[in-house]
Amino acid sequence: MTTRRAFLTAAATAAGALGLAACGGGSSSGSGSAGTSSLRFIWWGNAVRNQATTKAIDAYVAATSGVSIKGEPGEWGSYWDKLATMTAGGDMPDVVQMDMAYVRDYGTRGALLDVAGNVDTSRFAKGTADAAKLAKGTFGVNAGVNAMTYLANPAVLQQAGVALPTDDWTWEKYAEILLAVSKAVPGTYGAANPANANNLELWLRQSGKSTYTDAGLGFAADDVASFFTYCLELQESGAVPPASLTVEDASKPLEQMLFATGKAAFTLNWSNQVTVLDKATGQDLVMLRPPSKAGDPAKAQLFYKASMLWSVSSKTKNKAAAFAFIDWLVNAPEAASILLAERGAPANTGRRAQIESGLGASDRKSFAYLATIENEVGDPLIAPLIGSSTVSKALERSINDLLFKRETPESAAKKFFDEAQSSIKV
Repeated sequence: MTTRRAFLTAAATAAGALGLAACGGGSSSGSGSAGTSSLRFIWWGNAVRNQATTKAIDAYVAATSGVSIKGEPGEWGSYWDKLATMTAGGDMPDVVQMDMAYVRDYGTRGALLDVAGNVDTSRFAKGTADAAKLAKGTFGVNAGVNAMTYLANPAVLQQAGVALPTDDWTWEKYAEILLAVSKAVPGTYGAANPANANNLELWLRQSGKSTYTDAGLGFAADDVASFFTYCLELQESGAVPPASLTVEDASKPLEQMLFATGKAAFTLNWSNQVTVLDKATGQDLVMLRPPSKAGDPAKAQLFYKASMLWSVSSKTKNKAAAFAFIDWLVNAPEAASILLAERGAPANTGRRAQIESGLGASDRKSFAYLATIENEVGDPLIAPLIGSSTVSKALERSINDLLFKRETPESAAKKFFDEAQSSIKV
């Protein structure tokens, strides 16, 4: 699990290196022997992902005449520096595992090809085909689908004598439940402080706003101030941990955080992380829709998020072969049987139905949650604007100032808004 701080550091470094990409010459790969398309394929992951992806490559090459693929797995911490350096030197691999946080930067600088019309997305779930759609094209194909969920630990709630909430809860009701848990079980909290970017996004969306629009920021300082006020009130009541423990908890791997160790009743996470957290807690965690301002689960303003993307380098000498491989990854039954749900639920709903029965209980629970919210999801988020890594750092600093009471909710929000506005590029 990469910490938020490591993510932001890598993002800033990679974005700086990418600025050289337009000057790079050369090609991402040679054309191989006569009649053969030779591709390079780079991705980040762990041992499980690497093994499955390598198996998928082998299956595709065995079934496809005239194609060879060299896999180049890496780790998240060094992946973006490596990719940025390759891109700047004109040596980006043909097929790239891309992240939503970077696709706008790479796409608008001409480092990626438009996938629209080159990969079949006709069976993709609503709102998942256009995850990487920008003004100049669609620069990635959804490799896996997630959605936000509030996970509840029934054992902690039972210990506290607090009933499991239903999906029609409000943010006010959520605060009451957190406080009840914290008071009932010393050393345990209702949840970690919700002061983070994902909860802020939900807060904004439920008011008809968002972090970003194609024209810039999609919110005002006052919108953030109301969210900051809510988070600070939770801390002051004791419903969530004090500031020092909040910062400490946020720096830990997922499996060592308060929720994973049974010291919190709720957490906001992505739907595919229920598998890891079921295992860590030893519980059959309950997946709930987030609280809403209206007390209506259909108005929680959830959205499907691409866990990652498949993209094609604009320097490839084998465009048709690269797109054909991506199409196979997202649409072929054999690919689905190999990759399963490690990158999230397949965007292709037919492939999702195909593999579901063979998955473990936690993955099936995640798939069921995605199906439950299918008719409620709002518009997908647009790809983060260039400069979003700086915005993320500014939010982290403002939240720390808020929780340690170096700033009021209003002053912390104003400071964040001003820095965010000066950091983004449209």
